[in-house]
Amino acid sequence: MSGSLSTFIDAFTDVISSLAAGEALGDVRIENNNRYVRCKATATIAQYKNCIIDTADTGGFSVKPIAAATDCPVGVYEGSTSVTSGQYFWLTCRKGSVTAAVQGTVAAGDPLSASGTAGALQTAPFTAATKQHVVAIALEANASGSANKLVSYISGFGGQ
Repeated sequence: MSGSLSTFIDAFTDVISSLAAGEALGDVRIENNNRYVRCKATATIAQYKNCIIDTADTGGFSVKPIAAATDCPVGVYEGSTSVTSGQYFWLTCRKGSVTAAVQGTVAAGDPLSASGTAGALQTAPFTAATKQHVVAIALEANASGSANKLVSYISGFGGQ
């Protein structure tokens, strides 16, 4: 892909119903050490919601919001409007500072993983009964409840 950073930012905020010429599902874009992957939504995804790979769609780059604490998030949707099923968009998979949905009491520096709240992260529950897929580090505190907070996203989705 060629073009300037501003061109990519314009494309980043676009949600489209079909891939543009030269685009492919799973394209990886790296800008300023931030990693984005071109994905397809298989459910409605609101701004700042964290996503998992939808294993029902065998393409490997179809995603939906996380729904359970045992999910393994692969990225967060930063776009300004919701994505609906069948639309293509850039999913943020690694970024030093990004806004993401977070629920529960979180302190800056806490490792974050999926929660049972749709699309939200929580402090990683290190228990034998729950898988711990740490994908982000909290950069600011969150009081009990649900909010959009700054996190450092460290998912390896889309390559290392």
